[in-house]
Amino acid sequence: MFGTRSPFGFGEVDDSDERGMGPMGGGFGGFPGFGGFPGMGGLGGMFPGGMMGDRMFGQRGRRPQHQQESSRKRQKGPVCQVPLRCTLEELYTGTVKKMRVTRKRIVAGTGAVRDDSVVLAINVKPGWKSGTKVTFAGEGDELPGQLPGDVVFVVQEIEHALFLRQGNDLACHLAVSASERCQRLTVPFLDGTDLEVWQGALIVDQQTTRLRGKGMPNSRRESSPGDLIVTFHVLQD
Repeated sequence: MFGTRSPFGFGEVDDSDERGMGPMGGGFGGFPGFGGFPGMGGLGGMFPGGMMGDRMFGQRGRRPQHQQESSRKRQKGPVCQVPLRCTLEELYTGTVKKMRVTRKRIVAGTGAVRDDSVVLAINVKPGWKSGTKVTFAGEGDELPGQLPGDVVFVVQEIEHALFLRQGNDLACHLAVSASERCQRLTVPFLDGTDLEVWQGALIVDQQTTRLRGKGMPNSRRESSPGDLIVTFHVLQD
């Protein structure tokens, strides 16, 4: 979805590569197959004097040579990738993170290059994963002869002390004493609540239970959250 405006208005979001496989390819470039209109090359002959070719299309749609040369010289600057470190709690509930970026900017009238700082706000959507990219077009370095480059924030998930993320599922390993094997058990969950993971039946060592819909939100399908998978390890007294 690179190049698609974020529904939150905080930049452009790409979550197609959630593994963070490196920099994204550059832009849209052009639209192959739209370079002309096959079969209409004789249009000028239908209107003597090139009336349509010169007056309607502006010399058959071609830009003046000096504009073409200027466009070729003003290539876009390089992409600047910035890691966006997020806790599992932030990726579960969503949050707004504000990041200060220092970039090069050309001073109008003088052509001098100076450092300029800007604060960019990223609306982290519940369920985002490591590798999700948020692009702010034109917010990168501006250098002589170039258009300003883009700033791309790449989500990096911070390791959690209790939960391990597996896609949209969460895995959790709990140590249980012999005296707790028949008790109701809860764990502190990512939304700040105490989540009940066992209701009191006898727990067997290495026993696993799956809590449907208690995993991570699905950023693409809100109605399909992941599951929480809990494995119990009974300690010997």
